Parts: sequence; structure tokens; C-alpha cells
Amino acid sequence: MPPTIAAGSHNHERNMNTPPVAEIRPRTSAAHKLFGGSRLWLLTLLCLLIAAGLLWWSTPQKGTTIYIQFPEGHGLKHEDTVRYRGIEVGTVESVHLDDSLDGVEVEVLLKPSASQLATEGTRFWIVRPELSLTRISGLETAIGHKYIGVSPNPNSKDASLQPEHKFQGLADVPVDTLSDSGIELILRGDKRYSVSKGSAVTFRGVDVGTVLDVALSQEARHVDVRVRIFDQHASLLTSQSKFWVSAGLDFDFKFGLNGGGFDLDTESLETLARGGVSMITTGQGNEVSPGDVFTLHAAANDDWFKSAANFQTTDVALRGAVPFKASWESRGLFGRKEKVAQFNGIAISRDGVEEIVVPAQLLEQADVDESFKLSVGGVELERSVFTSASDMGSSRTRSLKLEGSFDPFVMPEDGVSLEEPVDCLAVRRSSDQNTSFHVAIRGDLIKPNAEHAELWDVIDFNGDPNVWHGSPVVTANDGKLIGMLLIYGRKTHIAPMGFEATKPGMGE
Repeated sequence: MPPTIAAGSHNHERNMNTPPVAEIRPRTSAAHKLFGGSRLWLLTLLCLLIAAGLLWWSTPQKGTTIYIQFPEGHGLKHEDTVRYRGIEVGTVESVHLDDSLDGVEVEVLLKPSASQLATEGTRFWIVRPELSLTRISGLETAIGHKYIGVSPNPNSKDASLQPEHKFQGLADVPVDTLSDSGIELILRGDKRYSVSKGSAVTFRGVDVGTVLDVALSQEARHVDVRVRIFDQHASLLTSQSKFWVSAGLDFDFKFGLNGGGFDLDTESLETLARGGVSMITTGQGNEVSPGDVFTLHAAANDDWFKSAANFQTTDVALRGAVPFKASWESRGLFGRKEKVAQFNGIAISRDGVEEIVVPAQLLEQADVDESFKLSVGGVELERSVFTSASDMGSSRTRSLKLEGSFDPFVMPEDGVSLEEPVDCLAVRRSSDQNTSFHVAIRGDLIKPNAEHAELWDVIDFNGDPNVWHGSPVVTANDGKLIGMLLIYGRKTHIAPMGFEATKPGMGE
């Protein structure tokens, strides 16, 4: 009897021999239509985005466009430059006559880094060759391209200044390009004499100002000379200041049986060529305001110099400096040789206890050299005085206990923290006589040290370390002690004297 096969088994066998059939469903999404279903398009899109970002990043920013009107073009043309402090800060885009035909309008594109120049108060002029008895400038433009000079507003960092895009350019180079700030006065004389625009104003032969302009007075009976006394010399001015013309030449002929001859007197070859104005202050007087009028005399009076001997520019007391002299023997190839160094200390008084703060660098020599000697005013100190010097909380200074009359700074009344740069005085006292003198340090030459937050750098200080190292640094207006002047090689610093004097956020 044949085997019986169930119906279900037969159907199963037939289904196994039938190939599978795929069910096809069409995709109608927008992404599928755009990219064709391939994921490589995503990688391509990512590369395009990166390339676009790199192109945008590498494209320089456009900068700031300004327009300057000048009376004359003086040959200025497209692609000439705008320069400030000797570097290029902009480019001339176009030069054309203005609508009134009374001048030229220059379109300038300032670099992004020079955008601060596009503020009110900035002055522009065209630099061109100028050669005369009183001035030589712009000679590089005689055979090269002309360029536009810039003098920013002295208060350019003032946040209240408004942006400006249209300027009236100057016809000539300003005489006060390098020193815009100061006190402007009017000197009224009987005639022009030898004074001209750009002449110097001198105090005992030192330039303290400049002549801005020379013109007839309104009634034409006098000559008015506008002068500017620079800010750093404003303390020389009082209501008792005297001004006179610096004559080019002064001859004094003498004849007689006992001999003769002549004297030739001139302040300098510079005043011989350009003339100028001299000044002296005969007394304390009253405070001077901008625009005050003084008489311009034809010559100086001898009595002025006698009275000026008692004039003091400031009541700041120069004190606290203590002169030191160190000596030790140094061993070299040719035997032992004595070395000598001079430095200063600062006398201070804390809670009634007087001490002398000195730079720690030289005293480190005493720790390793028995021949090290230290003296003050020619008097040699006992070795225990400087070997037992106490730490001031800083690796740069140490404190000595000395007895003597040093006119100390009383702390904390006589001290002030240096929160921002100010005009200062470095004080020095002569070692052989009781005479103090100083050197001025302008506030714009004091910068925060990038590596040490407790130090401030003094830019372009040319003092001898044997004279100024360790000197007290005081404020120029009231004589408050700021810190100590430290000179290491070609670098000069101000180290605060134990106060919280570091400006927050500067340095590590």
C-alpha cells in the first residue's frame, strides 16, 4: 500500500521550491530625490561647508571708510597710504574735486586695527616735502609717493567720543603733532620780531612748548603769538611768568685803550635759524588758565633771573632715598679684583620702627662672599647688619635696620598703590652731600609687566643703574611713595612697596 502524503506537506514542499518575490515600494521623499539615496552627498556637503568657512575666515575685514576734505591735493592719488607713527594704517581709495570745486575730497579705507582713528578730533594732513630755515620735513615724498599723516585726539580712549566719518583736513603739517596736550596762551608784542610758526618756547634753554601761530591782533596795533606749553612743563607757569623774544644774535662791541673786542651771544644754532620765545618764572603767583594773555617783551630783564632763584615748580619733598656703596673681591683668570657697585635704598617708618628697604640682588653676594662690604655715606656697616636683613615678603627687596637721619616715608600715610600709570619721579640722594635730585618718568611710559603682576615696566629709561637702581618712585603731584625702581640690565621696573598695588587682571 503506497504511503499517504498529507495535503499540508505537499503545499509546504511546493512553497519551498518557489523563489521569493521582493515587494518594491517607491520612495518619494525630497532628500531621496536630491541625493539619489547615497550618503556620500552628506560628506560632500560637509566639505563644502568647511571650505566656505575657511574662505570667510581668511578673507580680511574691510575696515572703516572715511572722507577727508583738503584745500589742495598736492599730487595725492589712488593707493597712496595713510601713516601713523611710521606704519601704514589705511589706503587712499579715491581722490576727486568736491561739489563746490573749492577743494578735494579723499576717500580713505582705514585698517580694522586703526578704527579708533575714525573719531572726532582726529587730524589729517598731506605730507609733502618742506625745506626752510625753520623746518625740514617730508623729504621722503620728494621722489616717492605722497601720504596722509594722522594725529589722533589726545583723548582717543575716552568712551564718550563719537565716531566720525567726515573730516576737514589741515592745509599744513601741525606744529604740535608729537605733543597735542598742553596749555595755550596768547603772547602780545609790539612786532613779530624773529618768532615764527613752529618756533620753540624754552625755559632756561630747554624746550617746554611751541609757537602755534603768529598774527596781527584785531586792531592791528599788536602782534599776537599763540603758544602751547606742554603738559609735562605746565608747573613752570604762574601769573608771574615772563616771556621775551630769543634773539637770533646779540653783539656786544667794546672799544678802549685797555683793549676791545665783541661778545656774540645766541642760545643755540637752532634759535639763530628760527628764532623763538624764552620764558622764566619770577615767583609762585596765581594759577594760569588756558587763553590767558602775557606780554611778549623784546628782551629779558636781569632782575627776572634774580627773582627766579626763589621759584619752586612744586612743593613735593624729595626724600627717603639712601645711597649705598657695595664692594667685594672677584676671582678671575688674572687673580682677585675688587668690584664696586652703587645702589639706593628707601627709608620707611612702620608703626614707629624705621627700616631701609634695599634691592635683594646685591645682598645675595654677601651670603656667599666674606669679602662683601657695604657702606652708607662713606661709613662702613657691620657685617651683621646686612647678613641679617629681613625678608620683605618679596624676593626682590630686603629690609635693613639702620640708625640715622634719613627722612623716612611714614607708612601708610605717605604711600599709595599704583592702580594705573601716573607721572612719577625717581628720587636720588647724593652720597657725599645732603642734596636730592630726581628724574621724571611719564605715565605713558609705564606699562604692566606681562609675566609678573607685581611689577610695572618703565619703557625707554636711560638711567645708569649705579645712580638709580633701588631709588624710591613717588607721584609727581604729591610725592606719595609708589615703589622702588629696579634696573636689571636693559630692563627697568617699578616694584610696589608692600601695598596692594597690582591692578586686577594684569599678568599671572
